[in-house]
Amino acid sequence: MAPDQIAAIEACLDLLETPDFDVISLNEATGGHPVYFTGLRVFERHNLISKLNLDVRVLQNFLLSVEAGYLATNPYHNALHAADVTASMNYYLTRARLQPAIPTDEVFAALTAALIHDLGHPGFNNQFLINISDRSSPSFDLMAGFTHDQCKAIRDMTVNLVLATDMGVHFEFVANIQQPVDTVTVAARMGHIRMRMLIDDNDRH
Repeated sequence: MAPDQIAAIEACLDLLETPDFDVISLNEATGGHPVYFTGLRVFERHNLISKLNLDVRVLQNFLLSVEAGYLATNPYHNALHAADVTASMNYYLTRARLQPAIPTDEVFAALTAALIHDLGHPGFNNQFLINISDRSSPSFDLMAGFTHDQCKAIRDMTVNLVLATDMGVHFEFVANIQQPVDTVTVAARMGHIRMRMLIDDNDRH
């Protein structure tokens, strides 16, 4: 990339954790790659590459594959929207009150869910995501080095977060959080509720 393009991209990303972040300007500066650059920056911001021992090239391939999976013909559920929701999720995750309390695996799941939440969205609902496959190409399988239990926990959380953006489950979710819980499960449950509320809110803002 030319120096002036790099400078323009950095100027956009410098505003990523502020209300002034402009995903349209980032899209123009990157030549149509807002998901790739937003995703890479937020993973770096939370030190996920080092904390989870991620392969940088695999992460890059994953982000490019996600970006390519968004339908340019969809006027709303497209790559611009995905980058915007990811930036909004990152904004909340970096607030002082939330940041120390969120486990690394949850941050990973939340940002991944924000990136993919409308992937391949034809303009209907997210029901097809329930049947998402575990089989991934090694070239963009971010969790290739994770344990089986870690993969399952993160995958389940990611799918639940993606489904939280579907209005078809909104009222069921509201009903569930009103159910009483015992003190043993309340901390874990509140963590999941917090993430679902964040992605649902960011998707609708």
